[in-house]
Amino acid sequence: MTRLTDQSALCITLCDATFDPYALIKQTQPIMPITGAQSIFIGYMRDYREDGAVTAMEIHHYPTMTENVLRTMGEAAINDFSLNQLVIAHRVGHVTPTEALVVISACAGHRANATQATQHLLELLKHQAPFWKKETAQGTTQWVKENTKNELQQPIHRVNSLDN
Repeated sequence: MTRLTDQSALCITLCDATFDPYALIKQTQPIMPITGAQSIFIGYMRDYREDGAVTAMEIHHYPTMTENVLRTMGEAAINDFSLNQLVIAHRVGHVTPTEALVVISACAGHRANATQATQHLLELLKHQAPFWKKETAQGTTQWVKENTKNELQQPIHRVNSLDN
């Protein structure tokens, strides 16, 4: 596990081996007295795609590029959603079904800030983060050409501050 950024508000980690997402969150994000809400998303590798079973995936990245992009995304989310803490963790390397792929944990004073930040970051990671995926299925490998569509199918509204 490579921790790229570990500031008081932002922790970005690239994991090259199986990890426990709950232990990672507990280790990197102690709850602060100003925290009113924590929103956690954990994404796992599934064993299927539309045309059949998937047995493994390789996630490739360029370390410096990935670090810079994730840091920029994280810092923007902290500012845009008034977060007091943010953890972004992503797997790289060889992954098999049921292993955690991505963790986003956002803490804020209010639940809307935390939940909207988590959803926003998930969409950014899926569609803009520099990761390249190669799946193994039925004994052959192929590059993933595109991720699933934005599940919201609409622009994500940003929350700067909430009074309630």
